[in-house]
Amino acid sequence: MKYYTLLIVVLTATSCSKIVYQVSTLKDPNLKLDSMSFAKYALRTDSLQVDKLMEANLLNIIKTEFSKKAWKETSIDSADFIFEVKFGMESGQETGSRTITVYEPKSGKYVPQQRAYSATVYKRNIIINSYSPKSQIPIWSADCISEGSTNNIYLPGTYMLPFALSMFPQQGNWTKTAFIKK
Repeated sequence: MKYYTLLIVVLTATSCSKIVYQVSTLKDPNLKLDSMSFAKYALRTDSLQVDKLMEANLLNIIKTEFSKKAWKETSIDSADFIFEVKFGMESGQETGSRTITVYEPKSGKYVPQQRAYSATVYKRNIIINSYSPKSQIPIWSADCISEGSTNNIYLPGTYMLPFALSMFPQQGNWTKTAFIKK
């Protein structure tokens, strides 16, 4: 019975998908903020961004997070902070070998064997920049990076952006693991 319970726990734990991501933030060293309660923000689109639908979806994540903080969306002219998002993806091949255990019928035992593998790995990157309405130089930025086997930027973005925005206006580096909600 213990064996079956352990097997169920192991199968459940290994079947969960997870996203491992890194968030690095930088802030203007001269940035002094009194209070950010009920701040006003504006979202700005990037004229050079080709995938406008993805940009709109990522900006919507930002809007949702600030709505939770009771921040008010306003025009760029009357905003305390202006936010924009940039994103991209690179792909590359990962090759290697790993040891697996295989059942050997002659001996009735499991024996280790080396197996080669090759996989495409996608590096997904989302950058959030925040500006003061008085300056075109960012006052805070977050660089969010995730690697994985799918070319989906939005899914990791639903985890990376809320975490990055929760750190605003702090500076730092974090590595996080999130289990995908089904």
